[in-house]
Amino acid sequence: MKELIYSTYVSLLAKPQFKRFNRFIVTLGLKGLGFDNYENRKRSGEEHFLQWYAKNRLSERVFDVGANEGDYARICLDKGLKTIFCFEPVKNTFTRLEQRFVNHKDVHCFDFGFSDSSGITTIYDKHGTGSSHATLYPETIANREDLIPSTINLETIDHYCKSNQIDRIGLLKIDTEGHELAVLKGAAKMLEQQKIDVIHFEMNRHNICAGNFMKDYLSLLSHYRLYRLLPHAFLPIEYDRAEMDEFFFFQNVIALRRDIFSL
Repeated sequence: MKELIYSTYVSLLAKPQFKRFNRFIVTLGLKGLGFDNYENRKRSGEEHFLQWYAKNRLSERVFDVGANEGDYARICLDKGLKTIFCFEPVKNTFTRLEQRFVNHKDVHCFDFGFSDSSGITTIYDKHGTGSSHATLYPETIANREDLIPSTINLETIDHYCKSNQIDRIGLLKIDTEGHELAVLKGAAKMLEQQKIDVIHFEMNRHNICAGNFMKDYLSLLSHYRLYRLLPHAFLPIEYDRAEMDEFFFFQNVIALRRDIFSL
């Protein structure tokens, strides 16, 4: 029956004049699998995930890497989470972040980012105002003539945690516009020692330029089970057909430690 449906569809609709329609069908299917649901935090699954995490957490400490102006941290607070560390390396954005939580004892703000090595690098942002789309990969941004470069400081999570005697991270959230895998590589010791309970990261078109694939995350996060967020559920990433998981549409992914979480 399935083969008959395929054959009939191809015969009738695999034609140039149906290009837009077929793209629409593909987009619908991808949205049902957790891709490209960026419109708000409910549709992206973040709201549902943080509600789940707040009920199941084993540690209060949250690392918000790529905190921007603190919207994610604000939701964490609203869910009853405490001890939130916000890391935002872009100067103008950090200023707004710091001002937002200046009187909040549970939020700690730091003006540097994370990577797989420490140092200084260049980040690019439209008009240099400090936007949520500042990136280390300028080729992913249209109208690059508007981009303004600036320098930022980078650290590794392993070094930072060792220097500050942090022996556990409950939730590590990473939104670094394509640099997520490098951030995780800089936490290799913490990951190997299973000192990070839950990881929440984004994938999108920036990963194309960064050269990162889902298989790279699965390999690095061998102690974790990975799921793609749906609005009200978690979809296991089984990687039984690689071509069905290597899409570069926006997606939210969570990694749960195998030894403590079972869904």
